[in-house]
Amino acid sequence: MNAIPLQLPFHLYYQDSILWLNNGNAWNFRTDSLCTIKGANPNAQDKGAFTEDDQGRLWWVSWDRLSYRQADQLQSPWQVARLLPVLYESFCDALHYGPSSQSVWIGCENTLFQYLPRSDSLLSYSAKEFGQPVSRIMALHENE
Repeated sequence: MNAIPLQLPFHLYYQDSILWLNNGNAWNFRTDSLCTIKGANPNAQDKGAFTEDDQGRLWWVSWDRLSYRQADQLQSPWQVARLLPVLYESFCDALHYGPSSQSVWIGCENTLFQYLPRSDSLLSYSAKEFGQPVSRIMALHENE
């Protein structure tokens, strides 16, 4: 398993020879081994998304939490930044880091969240405010 797929499924993320899996664990292509990462969410199943910020942190959202870790240290554990106030059915399926606002945008089924790490605050916007289902927003742009 040395080849990197050209197109990865939406809920996978490739970074420096590491393929991040949707449960927060990773496949290491250098050693051809599965790495179990502390703090991974065993309930994530196939729902989740990844993004990287300008500080080198890797962010991961699953259906009930937003987590982060230091990307340059493979065994650094996932830290829970926020538990999300969403129901089990409201899966989060979009994640984007906005460098101008230095916030993490999370698209869920009926809600768009904006997490501001510096103040540890979470803002929410309803789908009605956007005029379309939030789950269809795959790339979020801060200036729109």
